[in-house]
Amino acid sequence: MALGDEILGKGRLDPQDHAPYQQLNIDIHNTILAASSNAWVSRFAAQAHHIPYASDRIMLWESHQVIWRSHDDHHRIVRALRSRDGRRAEELMREHVYYAGVILRDNYSKLLEKQAAAE
Repeated sequence: MALGDEILGKGRLDPQDHAPYQQLNIDIHNTILAASSNAWVSRFAAQAHHIPYASDRIMLWESHQVIWRSHDDHHRIVRALRSRDGRRAEELMREHVYYAGVILRDNYSKLLEKQAAAE
C-alpha cells in the first residue's frame, strides 16, 4: 500500500509508474482473495480475468482521481479486514467492484480505441 501512496502522492500519473502500480493492484487483490479462503470468490475472480477490460490486470492510467479513489478503496477495505469487520469489508468490496464497472462503462470506447491503435 505504501508504494501506491508514494506513486499517487505526486498528484499525477507518470507513465513509468503504471506497471509498478498495476502489479501492486494485482498483489492487493490476490492477497485479499487468498485470505478469504473462499473457493467460490476465487473462481469468480479467476473467471473475471478472462473478461476483456474487467480485470485488475488492465486499468486506465489517465485519471489520477480515478486511480486515487480506487487506491483509497483498498485502504478502507484493508482497515475493515484488519478490524475484522466483515460486513463493512464486503460493502466496500462491492462498492469497489461497482465503481470499476462504472469506470469501464464510461470509458469503454476509449479502451477500444487504444486497443485498435495498438494493433
